[in-house]
Amino acid sequence: MKPRKTGPRADAERRLDALWSAAIRRRAEGRCEHCHTPGLIESAHVIPRRYRRTRWDPANGIGMRTECHRRFTDRPAEFRAWLESARPGQYDALWSVARETGPISVEFLADAERRLTTKF
Repeated sequence: MKPRKTGPRADAERRLDALWSAAIRRRAEGRCEHCHTPGLIESAHVIPRRYRRTRWDPANGIGMRTECHRRFTDRPAEFRAWLESARPGQYDALWSVARETGPISVEFLADAERRLTTKF
């Protein structure tokens, strides 16, 4: 297991992770965005978390039940097909942003926090 990062930047990223997850679950309103079944909702990333340019973007999140989240994790082609029907063009648009290069600035993190604390 990797040691946990420390410092103000790591603290900001953990805070953003929590804000992002809460925002995605709040938007789902207690229902899975895939199967529409009510229940305990997880926040799933469309583009993997390691791509920090989209990591905290609300468009990069889907509220799903554990079963749907696992199913799509194990079947990425099925997930992409569903996403394209549910949110046309979003997958490619997110990947376009995710692949942008350059450092993630403190301003970028602050802007992400502003977006997540404002209703979207």
